[in-house]
Amino acid sequence: MDKDEIIGPSRIAILRTLAALGDFELQRVTLLDPEMQNPHFTYVEFVECFYDIGAGD
Repeated sequence: MDKDEIIGPSRIAILRTLAALGDFELQRVTLLDPEMQNPHFTYVEFVECFYDIGAGD
């Protein structure tokens, strides 16, 4: 596996995560909703995704 095969998908995953975080409507119905119980939409999960991407997961 060459460097581009590793870096390309990681960059796409990071950009998708940043786009989701920057989408106010998504934040309003997920991160800012006190009734939301889905752990995917927590700050901890957001931060962990960067470690997962770095590790190749």
